[in-house]
Amino acid sequence: MKSPYVKLKLFASLLAAILFSGTAMVRSQEMPLYFQHLTYRDGLASNKVSAIFQDAYGFMWFGTDKGLCKYDGYSVTTYRAYAHNKKKERNLPVLDLHVTGFYQPPTNPRILYFSTKYHLFKFDIITEKFTSVHIPPMIRDSHSAINGIAAGSDGTLWLSTVKGIASIDTTHKESQFYWSPEMIKSKTSDVQVWAILPDSNGNIWVGTTSNLLRFHARTATWETVHLKNVPSPVSIRAIKKDQQGNLWLATYGKGLVKYSPRTRQTSVLRKEKSSSENRFNFQTSLLIAHNGEIWAGTFGLGIIRFNPGNKILRIYQAGNNLISGLTSNNIFTIYQDRSGCIWFATYDQGINKVSLPRISFMNLRLSSIKPQHRHRTLFIAAVSTEKGDIYVANYKLGLFKVKAGNDFNLILEPVRPMGSGQLLTHILSMRKDNSLPIIWIGTSEGLWKFNYLRNTIEKIHFAHLKTNRVNTIYQNKNGYLWFAINRNSLILFNPLTNQITRYFNFENRQEKKEAKKPIQKIFSDSKGNIWVAFKNKLARFHPEKSSFEFYTADSIFSPYNSIHSVLASENGTIWIGTRNGLLKFDPEKGVYQKIKDYPELNRLTINSMLEDDSHRLWLGTKNGLFLLNPTTNYLRKYSQLDGLSIANFLLNSAARLSNG
Repeated sequence: MKSPYVKLKLFASLLAAILFSGTAMVRSQEMPLYFQHLTYRDGLASNKVSAIFQDAYGFMWFGTDKGLCKYDGYSVTTYRAYAHNKKKERNLPVLDLHVTGFYQPPTNPRILYFSTKYHLFKFDIITEKFTSVHIPPMIRDSHSAINGIAAGSDGTLWLSTVKGIASIDTTHKESQFYWSPEMIKSKTSDVQVWAILPDSNGNIWVGTTSNLLRFHARTATWETVHLKNVPSPVSIRAIKKDQQGNLWLATYGKGLVKYSPRTRQTSVLRKEKSSSENRFNFQTSLLIAHNGEIWAGTFGLGIIRFNPGNKILRIYQAGNNLISGLTSNNIFTIYQDRSGCIWFATYDQGINKVSLPRISFMNLRLSSIKPQHRHRTLFIAAVSTEKGDIYVANYKLGLFKVKAGNDFNLILEPVRPMGSGQLLTHILSMRKDNSLPIIWIGTSEGLWKFNYLRNTIEKIHFAHLKTNRVNTIYQNKNGYLWFAINRNSLILFNPLTNQITRYFNFENRQEKKEAKKPIQKIFSDSKGNIWVAFKNKLARFHPEKSSFEFYTADSIFSPYNSIHSVLASENGTIWIGTRNGLLKFDPEKGVYQKIKDYPELNRLTINSMLEDDSHRLWLGTKNGLFLLNPTTNYLRKYSQLDGLSIANFLLNSAARLSNG
């Protein structure tokens, strides 16, 4: 099968690159689904999962019958009642552990609401504090268990309960309960409310075990919706709305129903009772995917996948393949995350996940490296040429060119310059020349000039330097190279004349003492000023005075927190990745600001950073790849959930392609 067209947007690590690819519709027998599994053995509180949600930070939340679980792609944190002294567990404020639904306000991403059978909680993701939200007392008094939670266009929370629905105004702390029509007629009615869907017109669509109802919130009145061609009673377990405004109903016994509120027309997708797949009609959950496909979970038949455009129908069932197959035919709920992956909560086998990502990761296939050397494939530098070619460097193994392989793999090809026949080793830094087809390579033995078009290499000799160890390289707009020798000497090099200038004319002893500390990186800001990042501070370098202007912050930097990466944004801000999180530096005011809104980042070492065309930051850490939008404060983590095969990103292990 031919690979789909892909556009390589960002080479974010030496072992992974992000691509944006289009996916084509294919038949299930041509491209089977491969499921990943998350169960009690992996840290879930229980294998009975009833709710799934992805928060604004990228964490996945699972509601089980024994507690609340947070998954970061690598491990599960469980919140239980009275779970003292247990690793990765926190305490819920009550014994009511059965989580039934989630909601996160778009204007306040640090807050997560979740419902349990008889409670509604407000959870602060940053402080990990629970607050009980006031709900109508009759929910508990009448044993009207909560089945789910949704939000109206005005921000009002709506709860579907067994005996009715409830509105929650979290701003004014007001709540109201509305009995279902059946319960109004008789409090002993066995008709239950299962599904709820607020729309933009102020209507609340409600699915019960006998009818589809429309609740007019402004007048607090009920209306029974007649579904043509669907025999009554009809038990509705889930309601979703597509982009055309149609309602899709997952029913228990009557199949998949499509209803148009505008025309009041109804169509039904079902199997006849004589069919061996009669369980098709017993649906428990529903999802309308990003591409418009309808996914329905059943009780007994597994998963239904239906494309309304080409009418292709697929059914996926649990079988003998416990490694990559569906593990349960009893599906509780279905959820699609922002990357396109679809998650299935089961009644008895935990979580099943299918990767259908819009953003995926391309991994390196290290077939060109001898097996005995693969444990040493720690890459420390990367550059991209104007044609989009990528070169990566390893201290021990030398320089490699990245080539596209089959099955969306990348292949490393060793670079052997003409005339040398040897691999260039002990590489410490690399820099693509601004205008020439040259890659400047810093090694422990000096500076090299590699012409990648001619495949030739030349060593630059510095006669007056005692050491030639080149740790970091920067090229200014005039084509001059700045680099650090022996980690603490600043050198200016003119490639045209091979003239070097060494800057060590310090005005006082303190300056001399500070400059002897290791230079981590040399860079320029948006105004062209030269900056030097030392281990625990930034310094602006004034060539005309041959002096440094240091910016210290003893309260931030310490022996336990040092600078690992630096990025000068186009808007003038300087971002600093440290051993303990992300810093923001204002060069005009000379002030450091620690970014405290993201607790996970504050515990991570940020080794590499890139800025894309949308001024978003890509952060390579020791625990995954992060995407941060400083304007909206949106943070997204990419991990094994998204197909990322590694977690540890090394120093300077990032490069942007010429196409962005």
